[in-house]
Amino acid sequence: MDPVTLILEALAAGAAAGVTAGVTDAYTGLKNLLVRRFGDDPALEDAGQDPDLLRELLGGLGDDPEVLRAASAVLESADPQGAAAGKYTVTVYGSKGVTIGDHNQITQHFTE
Repeated sequence: MDPVTLILEALAAGAAAGVTAGVTDAYTGLKNLLVRRFGDDPALEDAGQDPDLLRELLGGLGDDPEVLRAASAVLESADPQGAAAGKYTVTVYGSKGVTIGDHNQITQHFTE
């Protein structure tokens, strides 16, 4: 899964009704971290109503290790079996054109 999708899924899992205290704590940590990154930007709250806007807003955070760790903590709490199977693991170093996730279809053109 790509880093922004990881963050989006963590936000969705944390906001879901009936989550456990561990998920709620991890979700609160992720939300607080995002507020620190964006400040009082009202777009963050508005983006919660619009997934495309949220994806655009979070796009720059895909390479932020602290945000990725916080998002992973939410998903690990919400889905321990998926986490144990490596479903939420994202590790990319110096790569170009990487796609991570299920059922991806992409076209890439690179120029050197």
